[in-house]
Amino acid sequence: LLGPGILPHHCNLMHSEGMVTVTPHGPDADTFVDGQRITETTVLRSGSTLQFGSAHVFKFVDPMFDQGGKRDPNAAMRSRHKSG
Repeated sequence: LLGPGILPHHCNLMHSEGMVTVTPHGPDADTFVDGQRITETTVLRSGSTLQFGSAHVFKFVDPMFDQGGKRDPNAAMRSRHKSG
């Protein structure tokens, strides 16, 4: 990403064992989860907002959860068997 407040190596996003985390890369890497600035590794939950710098805002959507925020055991199978 490019823009105000974005560093060349801004943060790390990791997916491991069904969990997604974000870790800012230093004190100058403005990173926010649900409007709160984070300074250490933070777990993302489905529906969380993630902001980098002052302009880039994203919504994290975990495909393992249904629309109501409940774990959907069939989601993994649907995402693996897409046709087309």
